[in-house]
Amino acid sequence: PGDHLIRVGGTPVAGRTLQEVTDLLRGQPGTSVVVELRRDGVAEPVTTTLQRRVIRLRDVPLAMMVGPREDGIGYILLRGFTTGAGKEVAEALRQLALQAPGGQLKGVVLDLRGNPGGLLSSAVDVAESFLPSKSVVVSTKGRGLESGVSDTTYAVRRGPLLPPSTRVAILTGP
Repeated sequence: PGDHLIRVGGTPVAGRTLQEVTDLLRGQPGTSVVVELRRDGVAEPVTTTLQRRVIRLRDVPLAMMVGPREDGIGYILLRGFTTGAGKEVAEALRQLALQAPGGQLKGVVLDLRGNPGGLLSSAVDVAESFLPSKSVVVSTKGRGLESGVSDTTYAVRRGPLLPPSTRVAILTGP
């Protein structure tokens, strides 16, 4: 149901992959592209012009209290680990705490379902909101180009935003 894309910039999209159509739609911010689409319930194709612009997708598109307010349970949906993920999770925790009884969360559900991953440094930044200072988050072992072997340990630099009594549940899966 809804709109069905027929052409992008005059190029038919039938038989093209999603990536190919995405590439047709992308361009320099501030430029425009004409799209033709078939709309359910409308006999003739509809033509419209779209302005291209940079779209920033948030890593945390949803943060809310769940259940009765007095339970003090927050929910954070984390969709990826891009550059700002750690800051977005920290801000979500701060905002949720403001809504919790006494300004303190009793529990947090961190939903990682469907999260494809991302930057290791951003995953460490997210972990910093939950783990005690100096906790090792992850270590990597590999071969460096110059030295031959490179081992790196990533540890929490700051203390957690939550007290140790706060329960955290992490949801994973597809």
